[in-house]
Amino acid sequence: MSLEFGSIAYLRSAAPGDSTLIPGRVLWVNGHLLAVEIERDQSSLEESQTVLVHYEESHTFVQQSARIEGIIDREGASNPEAADLLAMDVPENSQRIIIVIQLQGQPELADHRECFRVKTHHMNVQVEFGSSINCSLADVSQSGFAVITGERLAVGKLVKVTMPGRTGLVTGMVRIQSVREQRRGHFRYGTVAVGTELRNACQYLSMELQRIRLRRLAGHVT
Repeated sequence: MSLEFGSIAYLRSAAPGDSTLIPGRVLWVNGHLLAVEIERDQSSLEESQTVLVHYEESHTFVQQSARIEGIIDREGASNPEAADLLAMDVPENSQRIIIVIQLQGQPELADHRECFRVKTHHMNVQVEFGSSINCSLADVSQSGFAVITGERLAVGKLVKVTMPGRTGLVTGMVRIQSVREQRRGHFRYGTVAVGTELRNACQYLSMELQRIRLRRLAGHVT
């Protein structure tokens, strides 16, 4: 999937520290110019703002810089220039708005932990993590994941894990990068995969969960 009519894209402010992803559906693409439909109440975006666009390209999630050229709602669609730009109308009292953006530069891989993490709290994904048999996966990216467990471990420690892969369960090692204390004696560990096989499993799980999430979001924005 690439940026084309009907595909799903996430918009995110390029401001440092802002990791909020806003899901939307691509309405049209014309060269480096495209229009994305999003829910009105999810938008804090402004015209002329620089954003990052996340989307799937050749089975890999990428991000690309872009500039917001216009934000159009029902009132804006009544403007002839805006109507020409949209080549469509927006229903009255619509809860959606159209973001017109100009892509800049080339897409880059969004495979770093800080770039694109899929939240998995409500997806009931379980992994074996150290001595914890059924450990809840908090999020996953293409290079690692976060888990919540009662086991006390130190930053830098290598931990044996078993997690879902493309053809079944995969066992390997992860290194703990961060520790955050939770309630009731639990800890949240951010990890990075060690070795090709486990990294491939992270990439597979990240892609599959993102596809599930995108399908759900597509049902909200179609």
